[in-house]
Amino acid sequence: MALKLKLILMALQQKNKGNKIWYIIAFIILLPIVLILIFILLFVVLFASIFSVFQEDTTIYQDAIDKVVNKYNIENHFSSKSLRCIDIFMDGAESNIEDLTTLLEKYFIEEEIIVIVDEETEEETVIKKIKFLEQEKAKNVLMLSPFNFTQEYAQAVFTIPLMYGSSGQFLKPMENARVTSGYGYRQDPFTGQQSFHKGIDMVSPINNAPIFAVSDGTVYSTPSSSVGGNMLIIKHSTLDGGVIYSFYAHLATVNVQAGDTVYAGQVVATEGGGKNDPNPGSSTGQHLHFEMRTTPSPQSHVNPEEYIGSFE
Repeated sequence: MALKLKLILMALQQKNKGNKIWYIIAFIILLPIVLILIFILLFVVLFASIFSVFQEDTTIYQDAIDKVVNKYNIENHFSSKSLRCIDIFMDGAESNIEDLTTLLEKYFIEEEIIVIVDEETEEETVIKKIKFLEQEKAKNVLMLSPFNFTQEYAQAVFTIPLMYGSSGQFLKPMENARVTSGYGYRQDPFTGQQSFHKGIDMVSPINNAPIFAVSDGTVYSTPSSSVGGNMLIIKHSTLDGGVIYSFYAHLATVNVQAGDTVYAGQVVATEGGGKNDPNPGSSTGQHLHFEMRTTPSPQSHVNPEEYIGSFE
C-alpha cells in the first residue's frame, strides 16, 4: 500500500513538473505578443491624441464661422483656413471661439438690401440680409486698422488655403510658381553631367515673390553659402508624431531667425537667385530651390511631393 502511494506521489510530481515547463514555455511565447499588443494600443492612443489636437486647432475656426452663420442666417461662404490665416498674421493663432466670432461680426459681414418689385402691383418689398464680405472687400478691410496688412498679406489670406497639398498639412512654398526642375536625376545646368537634384526648383512670375512656411514649425537655422546663397531651414512636427524639415535656398531676404515660431502661410522669405539679388549662390537665375528632409542634413532629402502633392 505504501509503495502504491509513493508511486502515485511520484507520478503527480512528474505531472506538476511537466505542467510547470509548459507554463514557462507558454509565458515565453505569450509575453512578446502581449507586449506588442500593448505597444500597438499605446501608439493608437498617442496618434489619436495628436490627431485630435490638430483637428481642434483647425475646427475652432469653422465653429466660429458656423456660429455667425446660424446667428444671422448667412447663405454665402467664408473659408475657415482664411480665418486661420488672419488669426495667425494678427497674433499667432491664439484666439478663442468668442474672439473669432466677434472678429467676423465686426469686420467681415455686411447688410445686403434686396428690393423685389411685384410686376402686377409694382409694389416694392425690401428684404435685408446679412452676408459675409466678398473677397475683394475683405482684402480692403484687412489693409485698414486694426489689421494693417500689406497688400501681399491680404492677398495671401485667400490664396494660401488653395495651396494646400494632398496631405492637408503642408502647403506650397510659393503662389503661382512654375516648376523648372523636379526632384531626381537631371542634367546639371553647370557641368552638363547627370546628377541627382535633391529638391524642386520653381520660379514665380513676379520678382522677389513671397515665400511661405509650408506648415507650422520652428526656425532651425538661417545659413548662407556660396552655393545655396541665403537659406532657411524650418523644423515641423507631422500628424503621426514625427519630424520633417523644410529647406529653402537662393533667398533674396530672410524674414525670420533661428528659434522663431512660424505658422503655415507666414511669409518667411522672398525669392532670390537673380544676378542682382544679394548672395544668389550658384544660380542660373531667379528661383526658389525647395527641399524636404528627415533631418537637417542635406543627405536626408526626400521627394517633397510625398508631403505636398504635385507642384505642377
